[in-house]
Amino acid sequence: MVFSTHKSVSVLFHKMHNLAAFKPQVKLNGQEIVVAEHARFLGVIFDHKMTWKPHLDELIGSLKQKQNFINALCLGRRGAPTAFASTIVKSVVISKIDYGSFIYGSAKKCLLKKLDTTLHAILRRALGGLNLLLL
Repeated sequence: MVFSTHKSVSVLFHKMHNLAAFKPQVKLNGQEIVVAEHARFLGVIFDHKMTWKPHLDELIGSLKQKQNFINALCLGRRGAPTAFASTIVKSVVISKIDYGSFIYGSAKKCLLKKLDTTLHAILRRALGGLNLLLL
């Protein structure tokens, strides 16, 4: 097995506020590996403080693109039937959210609430719900 040094990154996971003085030097085949703030591993972004903010921000951005697709699919009277739209949401949106959810489930509630808000907007549109505020 051959490891590429220019594709490899190292992340120092910590909860300290000021760790600028401590910069570890990790070497592979005599070449130094870059120390990064976050790294992607199997599609999940791990940041150095394990807040999951970079991963959830990217996930929400991806869901917004999928929301545009669902909006176009369900547009007007000639839009897709509710059963078909529900199947599309399950296969495209829910699967995307479910992947890695057991890992990033420990994120702050305010970050997870942003994800819930986006999901509810997609579900509301796909199932034909109105844009109402429930009091």
